[in-house]
Amino acid sequence: MISFARLRRKGIIIPAVKSGEAFLDLSRLVTDISSEVIAGGLLDDLNLAGLAFVDGDFTFEAPIADVRQIAATGFNYKQHIAEMKVPTPTEPDVF
Repeated sequence: MISFARLRRKGIIIPAVKSGEAFLDLSRLVTDISSEVIAGGLLDDLNLAGLAFVDGDFTFEAPIADVRQIAATGFNYKQHIAEMKVPTPTEPDVF
Protein backbone atom coordinates (compact mmCIF):
# COMPACT_ATOMS: atom_id res chain seq x y z
CA MET A 1 0.00 0.00 0.00
CA ILE A 2 1.31 3.45 -0.88
CA SER A 3 1.00 6.00 1.92
CA PHE A 4 0.86 9.67 0.99
CA ALA A 5 1.26 12.58 3.38
CA ARG A 6 1.17 16.35 3.41
CA LEU A 7 3.94 17.71 5.59
CA ARG A 8 4.45 21.27 6.87
CA ARG A 9 7.97 22.56 7.34
CA LYS A 10 8.70 26.23 7.96
CA GLY A 11 5.20 27.22 6.78
CA ILE A 12 5.47 25.33 3.47
CA ILE A 13 3.38 22.30 2.53
CA ILE A 14 5.37 19.38 1.11
CA PRO A 15 3.48 16.60 -0.67
CA ALA A 16 5.19 13.32 0.21
CA VAL A 17 5.09 9.55 -0.06
CA LYS A 18 6.20 7.23 2.73
CA SER A 19 9.27 5.12 2.02
CA GLY A 20 10.13 2.80 4.89
CA GLU A 21 10.23 5.03 7.95
CA ALA A 22 11.04 8.17 5.93
CA PHE A 23 9.18 10.39 3.47
CA LEU A 24 10.08 11.28 -0.12
CA ASP A 25 9.32 14.77 -1.46
CA LEU A 26 6.77 14.76 -4.31
CA SER A 27 6.87 18.54 -4.91
CA ARG A 28 8.74 18.18 -8.20
CA LEU A 29 5.77 16.11 -9.47
CA VAL A 30 2.78 17.88 -7.85
CA THR A 31 2.32 21.12 -5.93
CA ASP A 32 0.00 19.49 -3.38
CA ILE A 33 -2.08 16.38 -2.79
CA SER A 34 -5.64 17.35 -3.67
CA SER A 35 -8.73 15.50 -4.86
CA GLU A 36 -8.03 16.85 -8.37
CA VAL A 37 -4.49 15.42 -8.35
CA ILE A 38 -5.75 12.04 -7.12
CA ALA A 39 -8.66 11.90 -9.60
CA GLY A 40 -6.35 12.94 -12.44
CA GLY A 41 -4.11 9.93 -11.80
CA LEU A 42 -0.98 12.02 -11.28
CA LEU A 43 0.06 9.82 -8.34
CA ASP A 44 -0.62 6.49 -10.06
CA ASP A 45 2.41 4.38 -10.98
CA LEU A 46 4.94 6.57 -9.19
CA ASN A 47 8.62 6.18 -9.98
CA LEU A 48 10.32 6.91 -6.66
CA ALA A 49 13.82 6.95 -8.15
CA GLY A 50 15.43 10.35 -7.83
CA LEU A 51 13.00 11.73 -5.24
CA ALA A 52 14.68 13.45 -2.30
CA PHE A 53 14.03 12.53 1.32
CA VAL A 54 12.22 15.12 3.42
CA ASP A 55 14.73 16.05 6.09
CA GLY A 56 14.48 18.18 9.20
CA ASP A 57 11.51 18.77 11.45
CA PHE A 58 7.99 18.79 10.03
CA THR A 59 4.41 18.36 11.16
CA PHE A 60 1.62 16.42 9.48
CA GLU A 61 -1.28 18.18 7.78
CA ALA A 62 -4.61 16.80 6.55
CA PRO A 63 -3.79 14.06 4.02
CA ILE A 64 -5.76 15.66 1.17
CA ALA A 65 -5.79 19.44 0.76
CA ASP A 66 -9.39 20.16 -0.21
CA VAL A 67 -11.32 17.43 1.59
CA ARG A 68 -12.96 18.14 4.94
CA GLN A 69 -13.90 14.57 5.88
CA ILE A 70 -12.45 11.18 5.04
CA ALA A 71 -14.51 8.07 5.72
CA ALA A 72 -12.40 5.20 7.02
CA THR A 73 -12.95 1.71 8.33
CA GLY A 74 -10.77 -0.35 10.58
CA PHE A 75 -10.47 -1.94 14.00
CA ASN A 76 -10.51 0.54 16.85
CA TYR A 77 -9.12 -1.66 19.64
CA LYS A 78 -7.45 -5.05 20.18
CA GLN A 79 -10.46 -6.58 21.91
CA HIS A 80 -12.50 -5.92 18.74
CA ILE A 81 -9.94 -7.91 16.71
CA ALA A 82 -10.14 -10.77 19.23
CA GLU A 83 -13.96 -10.70 19.14
CA MET A 84 -13.89 -10.91 15.34
CA LYS A 85 -11.35 -13.78 15.52
CA VAL A 86 -9.14 -12.33 12.81
CA PRO A 87 -5.37 -11.81 12.71
CA THR A 88 -4.10 -8.41 13.80
CA PRO A 89 -3.47 -6.38 10.61
CA THR A 90 -0.03 -4.90 10.08
CA GLU A 91 -1.58 -1.85 8.34
CA PRO A 92 -5.10 -0.46 8.13
CA ASP A 93 -7.29 -2.32 5.64
CA VAL A 94 -8.99 0.85 4.40
CA PHE A 95 -8.04 4.44 5.23
